[in-house]
Amino acid sequence: MRDSQAQFEEIVREHQAMVFRTLLRLTGDREQVEDMAQECFLRLYRGLDSFRGQAKVSTYLYRIVVNVAQDAWKRRRKERAAIAEPFPDEDGGTSSWIEGFACHGPDAEHQLIDRQMWEAVDAALLELPAAERAVLVL
Repeated sequence: MRDSQAQFEEIVREHQAMVFRTLLRLTGDREQVEDMAQECFLRLYRGLDSFRGQAKVSTYLYRIVVNVAQDAWKRRRKERAAIAEPFPDEDGGTSSWIEGFACHGPDAEHQLIDRQMWEAVDAALLELPAAERAVLVL
């Protein structure tokens, strides 16, 4: 057991820069890169017993990274598709705008521009076959 743990630690040290760099390039989500990298190495650890050795470990890990990135794309698409329900106002009707929330991020215009750009990129990527999409993203 100790030997396999040491081997796994060596794999992590050897490939962590590639995992972080690739996830960042694939998703563009700096805030979630560490969580996604942890998910990649967890999947690798769980799958090492079934790894047949027909390819390099780096190739196997790279495929895991792509799968984790694709899962993140799917989650992001679902989050963007979710539409918030308006809060009822005092008269029992619904208000289309909610005011008074503190905002510590970019202003609304920049958020809109960023969202529209990412939606256009995501839409264009989704039109491509999976293999071509992976080539462009990677």
